[in-house]
Amino acid sequence: MEVARPVRRGGPGKQRAERSALRPGPTPYEWLARQLDKHGIGYVRYDNSLLAIDDLDTAAELCDHFAHRAWPRVLSAFARQLNPILPAIQAANYGGYYWVLDQAEIATDVMFKTRPALLKVWPDIVHHASLNMSAEDVLGFLGRKLHPSLQAQVATDTKRRPEGWRVRHRMGGNWVKVYDKVSVLRVETTINNPREFRIPRFVTNDAGRRERRWCPMRKGVGDLWRNFQVGIAANHRYLDALAAAPLKGEGVAALDALCRPITNHGRRYARFNPLGPADLALFRATLAGEHAIRGFRNTDITLRLYRRPPVDRDEAHRRCERVSRLIVKLRGHGLVAKIPRAHRYRVTRYGRTRRQNPPSPPIPRHPLRPTSHDRRDQSSRPPIPQQLHCGGLSKSKTCLSRRANLAGNRSTAGYPEAPAPTIATGRWADVSDLLRRGSSDPGST
Repeated sequence: MEVARPVRRGGPGKQRAERSALRPGPTPYEWLARQLDKHGIGYVRYDNSLLAIDDLDTAAELCDHFAHRAWPRVLSAFARQLNPILPAIQAANYGGYYWVLDQAEIATDVMFKTRPALLKVWPDIVHHASLNMSAEDVLGFLGRKLHPSLQAQVATDTKRRPEGWRVRHRMGGNWVKVYDKVSVLRVETTINNPREFRIPRFVTNDAGRRERRWCPMRKGVGDLWRNFQVGIAANHRYLDALAAAPLKGEGVAALDALCRPITNHGRRYARFNPLGPADLALFRATLAGEHAIRGFRNTDITLRLYRRPPVDRDEAHRRCERVSRLIVKLRGHGLVAKIPRAHRYRVTRYGRTRRQNPPSPPIPRHPLRPTSHDRRDQSSRPPIPQQLHCGGLSKSKTCLSRRANLAGNRSTAGYPEAPAPTIATGRWADVSDLLRRGSSDPGST
């Protein structure tokens, strides 16, 4: 609520009331923070954003209560305190004050635990929102349909601000936009022309009866609850459209690299199919938790891939040779490396995912971690798919083969190393820690 104006112009207290109404007061975020304090709910606040809230359901109920308050009565009470001669003005038939919303902004915040977690998807979202949203989509976000009689300009613009990127879709005087703020992705609907929307209202028909009709929405604060409904619905429709953004970040690049043949040191290695049952079984066998400390051998993988014992020695030899070729393939893609002076292998850092999201303890996506032998493998490679799981291990006779050692340590070359992020400890990440992580923002996205 930004502007207060009387019903009739003139009157001794008019200008004083308008100036006082324009003074900076508590914002809705400040009001929500006070209410959360009153209810004993923890939160993390930065500027006009709440980065984390312990009880989101209660916070949503408080916001709904804010929109449905009897604002004309509340603001009239402030006017009586502000203007002591208001009764005299009303006695002179100047009426009271008519409180209006000059501009309504309804925001929906999607909270990420850290800014790096947001930056993993934010560039793809900006690209999708700025290039793939048509005029018909924008009309749908704001509750309109494409019609020949529609006379409104629909535009989409992207702007890079010091804080990050902003994408805005505008129709006439109303728009919906998305931007990033620390670790929050905010979708915001701005209503300057409320007559574009409808509100149920009781009107008197020609027969003198009162009936309920859909009428154009007005700027009065009495329609604030309808502004809230329209804005929240527009935000949700826009978020549903953003959910269809094709993500091409690190995880997609990792899967794409696995699904393509690779040439390492002049030798070509075939591709993997992470969704195929054969490659999935191989990944499960490689990522077994028992191999986290000492690594694995050819026989360990053989026992996991073949549950039944071989019928003869020739079949056992064929199985061992096949597993040796698979290990060579894994090494060629940089997923595993040989432990020096041993017939054992271990998962490289390329096959390990990074955990960046507090407040939970940093648990890797799979149980394997590099051993102390992981010195030559200082590389950041696409992670092994997250959906891989571990299986059991049975013991049998050992079948060794030297063919798996042909790749040597060549599989660890050609991948630049990315530094591991610092993970904040405690219940919630400190705001300064979130900002410090945001320094790696590519282009302030």
